[in-house]
Amino acid sequence: MASLSEAAQSWISTGTNEPISGEELLAQTGTEPLAALADKAGSSTETVADQLAEALPTFVDTVTPEGTLTDDPALIAQATETFERTTPFTVRSVAPSSTTTAGIVVIGLSQNVVGSLNVDLLGNFEIDLGVTGPLLG
Repeated sequence: MASLSEAAQSWISTGTNEPISGEELLAQTGTEPLAALADKAGSSTETVADQLAEALPTFVDTVTPEGTLTDDPALIAQATETFERTTPFTVRSVAPSSTTTAGIVVIGLSQNVVGSLNVDLLGNFEIDLGVTGPLLG
């Protein structure tokens, strides 16, 4: 089994995407942020973790076709449509990040931004799905 960093690197590279499990995602993010999102989505923490673990490899792979973040609106739209169809989340933006060269994906629930996913070209994987703003109320 690949580490999350190795898996994330495989999503960015042009080879086969290494899978991750919902359990691995929970171990990386901690239960609390995903539990808060699951509650807002009307789902279980495990289901949300599984959905994200299933959707993230394809999403990141699609928006980094040559190992860098694409600026092709058609590819971003394709990735967004697939991600939104398979998870209870909406993608609010896909844009270069000042801290990563592959980019940052902002994931929203309804109209509220609730977190971010960073995957850099070295395969460093960081996800912050802390619930902020109006979702707390």
